[in-house]
Amino acid sequence: MEQNIILKTSRNNDKEQLLSTKLPFYAHFIPARLQTLSYVTLENYHNIPMRLPAKYHAFNANNAGGQKIGFQMRTSKECREWGIENFAKLATMILESYATATIFLSGTLSEREYCNSIYSFIPKDLHERIHNHCGKYSLDELPYFFKSLHCFITGDTSPLHLCSALGIPSIALFLGGASPTGSGILQDKSIRIEIQQESPELITLHQIFESLETLIKKLSIN
Repeated sequence: MEQNIILKTSRNNDKEQLLSTKLPFYAHFIPARLQTLSYVTLENYHNIPMRLPAKYHAFNANNAGGQKIGFQMRTSKECREWGIENFAKLATMILESYATATIFLSGTLSEREYCNSIYSFIPKDLHERIHNHCGKYSLDELPYFFKSLHCFITGDTSPLHLCSALGIPSIALFLGGASPTGSGILQDKSIRIEIQQESPELITLHQIFESLETLIKKLSIN
């Protein structure tokens, strides 16, 4: 007999006592959902890596040489953002330190204008090495774009997890209550750097730049 079952994982709200599958512990959102599913299937879902169809893994969205660094400046909540001026200072430091580096801005079409404002904080002679790709790709094209990057610097966002599935090195900034314990990357830890602070001013420019340098040296990106 066919049955319809609604699965819902609690997220610390006042209705969670109504759920028959309330978890007895605080967990990362991915294993928490898999644990909820196990109540129905009676199977264990441990150590399941995120993957995408193989066709996405051989595509290069651009042929620029040098270090290709992606920025995702916007997040779902403004309090979790590092700030456009901070990203502008970081971009300037990267481009002045690495003569062959290029910055690619990621985001939705509605975020394009916001991301364009980064140019006003950056010396004009560096503008041609910063490319705003916000809204340029559909959802099924995003893996092509991300796979072309050497490293991705982002807040706590969905693109962070997409880059994880693609095996792209990343620096993740957890601000405003976001936590890697609840929504960080679960795989390929050797190519992930997670930085958690409550407010943007507690994450310094040099901290991010040194993290990027660590990844560049470790992975021999040139």
